[in-house]
Amino acid sequence: MALLDFRKWAKFRELDRKNRALLDEPDASAYAAADKATWLVSRACHCVREGSHKKAADDFRATIRVKPDWGPAYGGLAHVLNIKGDFKAAITLLDNAPAVVQVAGDSIRLPTWEYDFHRAYAYRGLGDSAEARAHARRALDALDSPEWRNMEKQSLRAATLGHHYADMKDLVIETLRAIIDETVR
Repeated sequence: MALLDFRKWAKFRELDRKNRALLDEPDASAYAAADKATWLVSRACHCVREGSHKKAADDFRATIRVKPDWGPAYGGLAHVLNIKGDFKAAITLLDNAPAVVQVAGDSIRLPTWEYDFHRAYAYRGLGDSAEARAHARRALDALDSPEWRNMEKQSLRAATLGHHYADMKDLVIETLRAIIDETVR
């Protein structure tokens, strides 16, 4: 078992070195930028789960430098800012976040619920219950929209759900409802 763990670790280190080298290349292609962004956001989300918020914030910021229209990086960084209690910075970040991402020449409209989820949390942290509830309602409406349900179905089928809350949907919905009801601690 230890040999298998070492092989996994060695393979991860090799991929990590290759991806770090990609970050230093001057814009190889749109595909490379999207790949780098996906990799960085994935690593940042792992750091958040491990409690390494500074490392996560650094990776989310690196993602934004590599691919400024990569929406999940803005949502992730807003999440970290909210955890750190920097609610105003989270709101400002989300106010300037992109609504559309370019991937391989296609424009893809980003789901609005994630930005509204983080705004609701930030406004709640600032004590602005009315704004918190308004954003929580918008996020719930977006999560319940036919457009989102269709995208979610397609993404789950292809195993490519493009944001880090896919496996936490029930918790997100519960949190939004609690913000609306003002029962969140």
